[in-house]
Amino acid sequence: MITGVLGMYIKFYPIMASESIYNKYLKEHLDQVNHYLALFNENKEADNIHQLRVNIKKIKALIRFFAQLEPNIDYKKIFQPIRKLFKQAGEIREMQLYLTKFESFQEKKGKQERNLNAKLANKIDQFLVRLPKWEKTLNGFLDTITKFNHTFDINFLSAYFNSIIFKSNKRLRKGMFHDARMEIKFILYLKPLFSENQQHDLKINFEFLDNLQEKIGIWHDLLVSQNLSKSKDHDKKIQRELDTLEKEIKAITKSFLQTVYISSHPA
Repeated sequence: MITGVLGMYIKFYPIMASESIYNKYLKEHLDQVNHYLALFNENKEADNIHQLRVNIKKIKALIRFFAQLEPNIDYKKIFQPIRKLFKQAGEIREMQLYLTKFESFQEKKGKQERNLNAKLANKIDQFLVRLPKWEKTLNGFLDTITKFNHTFDINFLSAYFNSIIFKSNKRLRKGMFHDARMEIKFILYLKPLFSENQQHDLKINFEFLDNLQEKIGIWHDLLVSQNLSKSKDHDKKIQRELDTLEKEIKAITKSFLQTVYISSHPA
């Protein structure tokens, strides 16, 4: 019998998710993390560090789901080494985003931009010198996590999705846009664990959720750029964009639940 928060949202399907579905998902995205880590070591391109982080987020989404169902297992401790990799990659990503925004405001390169590029290069060097450590961390995590018998019924995942939607609604109404976005992305990351027919049966408007999280993502990237900026002119331009986006997000928030559950759009 299902109890607690997930039990409030349970909807049963006559299909079981086998261990291979969950472990296959973990292995697939760990392979992607290793792939983009190697690519970033070769060419230091911004998209590779971005994709590395996206795949870690997908792994984190599944680990958090496991933690809901098995609170006696310290999944947070198991994930901690991966979190360190994610955090250091994030410092690089934030600087890359700010430089992109900074360059769009500048007609020609100046001392500040040169300093930022030098600081970014130093961050990248510090990150890549730890490459053997990151590779060992990823392999160790895979060995540990796949020892567990993850044979949860797919119904638990559908209940988890609904609990996240209601939590996101509360956070959106409180103006906690970034926190709500992280919750929404957990749903989008784990959606492929359902078949297309199951996704349709969930009656969740995934397209709406994706569009909303993307809008909040742009808003958050602007906030990060504003925090890194040391120019009043840049701050004013960024603030105008932030104000416009915030109004749009607040308008969407008013009918969030109705829009999420009105129709279903299978991917």
